[in-house]
Amino acid sequence: MTGPEERALPPTARAAEERAAAQVRKILEDARGRVQRSDFSELAADARKKTGVRRGPKPSLTLIQTDVDFLLDRAPGTYVRFLSGRMKNPTQDFLEELAELLRLTEEEYSQVFHSVFGYRNPYPLRNSVLPKKMRTIYQRVVDGQRLMSYLTDHSWNLLLHNQAFCEVFENNKPPRNPMEWMCLSPWARTVILLDWHRVWAPAVLNQVKNAVKAYPRNPVLLDMARRINEDPEARPIWKGISDPYMHPDGDSRPFFHPRYGAGWIDITASTPLGMHDGRLVTLDFRRK
Repeated sequence: MTGPEERALPPTARAAEERAAAQVRKILEDARGRVQRSDFSELAADARKKTGVRRGPKPSLTLIQTDVDFLLDRAPGTYVRFLSGRMKNPTQDFLEELAELLRLTEEEYSQVFHSVFGYRNPYPLRNSVLPKKMRTIYQRVVDGQRLMSYLTDHSWNLLLHNQAFCEVFENNKPPRNPMEWMCLSPWARTVILLDWHRVWAPAVLNQVKNAVKAYPRNPVLLDMARRINEDPEARPIWKGISDPYMHPDGDSRPFFHPRYGAGWIDITASTPLGMHDGRLVTLDFRRK
């Protein structure tokens, strides 16, 4: 979304950019038209006078363009300049504030972000919530596995799991955050995750450290990192991590299954296309 004076493009590239800009405008304007003005007490008559816009005979029930500037505490005309591509160097913070105000979906936010900045947004607009339809489908997927299987969001909050996964845990009750459990649970360290200090800890702590870099404002990850740094067993390993380990897909690790005894698990991990950095994990246990 750049102005014609900023760079010269071949006709085909210009046409593609114009189509992308038009799509951004449609997403934002459609979203604006869905947001009710009555949701904002700030848009009372005394507050609206500050924008310098006259009240029309039939006030809109949904946000108008000048409302966006007012609610974002931006100069009049800011939103229109952004829509038209005349805003120079829009920031990620601005786009995030705008997306929150207009209540964009994660998919809409990703499309707008990519069109504006030319690359994928590094973190989701908000914590991933699996749509009800997809939740039903993925629950069938994990339930159809004979292997241990579960789905988490980008913070490793547990979204779905099957019964085979439950068998690993005390009282057949999985933790709300499997990564936190792997990093900090005494039961995990001493019973289930064999050779925790040498094999498991360097891998899972490295994953958390990389996730904090990717999502530096995520409260779940920040709290997990804080607790790791306060833990006498985890902290030295966390501080000494230098391996650029990124994910567990294809790993094999020693594991104690409460039902089958000691052995190994082979791990597969993938990201559903409809989620931003969600993780669908399958654990295949085998005896030594």
